[in-house]
Amino acid sequence: MPGESVKKTTNDPIEIPEEYQAEATNDELDQEITYDEYKTQREVKKKDFSLKVPKFKIRNANEDTDSSYYNPYEWIYQKTNNDDNKWKHISHHIEEENVGKTISTLSSVDTYNSSGDDDDDQDQTDKNDEYLQRSMSPSQQQQSLYESTANESKQTLPQHPYFHTQLSDDYNEYNISPYGSEISTPNLEALASNGGTLFTDFHTASACSPTRSMLLSGTDHHLAGIGQMKDIIDRYREIWGGKPGYEGYLNDRIATIPEILKDIGGYRTMMSGKWHLGLKKEQFPLNRGFEKSFALLQGVASHFNYVPENTEEQSVFALRQPLYVRNNEFVNHTNLPQDYYSSDYFTSELIQFLDENDERPFFAYLAFTAPHWPLQAPNELVKKYKGRYDTGPDVLRAARLENQRRLNLLSRDVVSAPMPTNQKPWISMSDEERAFSAKTMEIYAAMIERLDYNIGRVMDYLRQTNQFDNTFILFMSDNGAEGAILEALPLQSVDKSITYFDNSYDNIGRNTSYIWYGPQWAHAGAAPSRLMKGHIAEGGIRCPAIVHYSPLTSTSKKISNEFCTVMDILPTILELAGVSHPGTNFSGREVVLPRGKSWIFHLRSSQPIHDDCQDFTGWELFGERAIRRGNYKALYIPNGPLPMETKWALYHLTQDTGELTDLAEKKPEVLKELIELWLKYENEVGVILAPDPYKIRYEHLWIANNTVKDFS
Repeated sequence: MPGESVKKTTNDPIEIPEEYQAEATNDELDQEITYDEYKTQREVKKKDFSLKVPKFKIRNANEDTDSSYYNPYEWIYQKTNNDDNKWKHISHHIEEENVGKTISTLSSVDTYNSSGDDDDDQDQTDKNDEYLQRSMSPSQQQQSLYESTANESKQTLPQHPYFHTQLSDDYNEYNISPYGSEISTPNLEALASNGGTLFTDFHTASACSPTRSMLLSGTDHHLAGIGQMKDIIDRYREIWGGKPGYEGYLNDRIATIPEILKDIGGYRTMMSGKWHLGLKKEQFPLNRGFEKSFALLQGVASHFNYVPENTEEQSVFALRQPLYVRNNEFVNHTNLPQDYYSSDYFTSELIQFLDENDERPFFAYLAFTAPHWPLQAPNELVKKYKGRYDTGPDVLRAARLENQRRLNLLSRDVVSAPMPTNQKPWISMSDEERAFSAKTMEIYAAMIERLDYNIGRVMDYLRQTNQFDNTFILFMSDNGAEGAILEALPLQSVDKSITYFDNSYDNIGRNTSYIWYGPQWAHAGAAPSRLMKGHIAEGGIRCPAIVHYSPLTSTSKKISNEFCTVMDILPTILELAGVSHPGTNFSGREVVLPRGKSWIFHLRSSQPIHDDCQDFTGWELFGERAIRRGNYKALYIPNGPLPMETKWALYHLTQDTGELTDLAEKKPEVLKELIELWLKYENEVGVILAPDPYKIRYEHLWIANNTVKDFS
């Protein structure tokens, strides 16, 4: 507490042997620092992570020498297995509310050199590393964290809550009304406004299947088997073929949320919608923890279940038959109902699973394919938006930015990334071109409204069955808006005897059309962020996330600006369920530990999720790289083929959401630290870089190969 010495642990429920109590010193004097002084140093450090604060010395009375220097953490010993003679290390932040509350693990703590004697410090660090390795293995460290937080949740929250995760496909947060969109999404609005938490700094991967692997595993997609998109792995087998982490499906090195909840927590598990994590039977949802499932195995299909007949160019993704599976059996798409529409049917299947006579708590995963292209929606909804977008994407972008400011989601001084300049400007289009483009956006909006309608169907079911208040509901998107231009898509057979699709103005949006809306509308939806899906600039990876769970929320909307990622969802769900992660061994196989962190402390009391000084998050996909710690982000986007040089850029995201001001020259020391962290990330998750990253950039792959099978 304020005024107390850091070494005091009287509020901790465990009696600490005197020889193991921590003692704070500076470099010259063996004196204690007060808690107020510690908090001041901590706040200074959080403002700029490159500023190191004084370290604390940990004394052990049974040894002749000090064990080592550390950054500001308190270390104690905790009894295990009711054996008074056995103790283990756990790390503790010194928090004003509760000195000694466990919120991080040994593996996250770095050692710093402040004595000026590199050799002596290195020797001491080596001794300490060996000492800590003896004290606790990485799996024990992580297990300690999960067990402690799970036990605390059991005491203060309802046991065995239900879980419902809703995943939309391809859009940024500013495409739904809680974030300032003009598109009607009343159910998401209600979810956010009536006790929900709306996240403004939630991050994913830059494409579909990598994000889905991170969601289900709680770890990086390079570890989960989707180091690159499956089609790219197959095309460049000399680079990634047969390499760990590049299997192209959800591999066995991870334990999924449904596997853990079902096998350890006694939950029933179900999913409906887009899978995109493997096509073989052993890779089906049923074999990755979902007891009940109806899934589209591929990444894309017609929303109306339309497939052209007698097609010759079967390698073109738009002409391939969709692969649906119910539990362990393939479903012929011709046996689906005549009135099939993806969002409606996926939702009906999930509600049917929920309605089965089973008293176990549930984990229900609903993965929409909307609003992923082809843009298709019920005609009555498309008509509702007629004329809404006739003024073009620039006007839409300006209106949404103003709405974000009005809702306190964006400060007045934030400068938005500019619209792309490589497309024909709205003002230069003909009347016919503008009308066609505006209608594509009308269809896109109708798809989102229909998705919201189906979210409401599930919420209504939960209310009718008195399960809503005990259900943790998460809504999110898998990546930013899609701005690809599919101009090479064949509309007719080679001999022109067969018409595959009718993309006339009057027909677009219907089952026999196959369209997209292009980069200008995508950028309008991503503003103020830069770029879109396929890029790890903010426009490709900053996505909507809304959480609602009555025991953790109030009656009004809460806006969280806390940085978080899709990897955090698994530890959050496990903590609420009171289920410990199995560690490094699950069902007879070795698995990796989650890299995410639970949101529960943050949802309860607005505590930080990630330590701005210690934690870092990396990205790599389609030749692009990024690393973030605190509010600084280093970004590498290849700007040309080798030997053209590409330099890392540096952005401060709080001040520069649009990533417009490169600070690399002004803050070279910050950039250097981040690049070092990137190398650490690359090594930890097993990234394999392409020899020429520019050749595998997202747009290039679309232009170079319009016969891509499942690139979505």
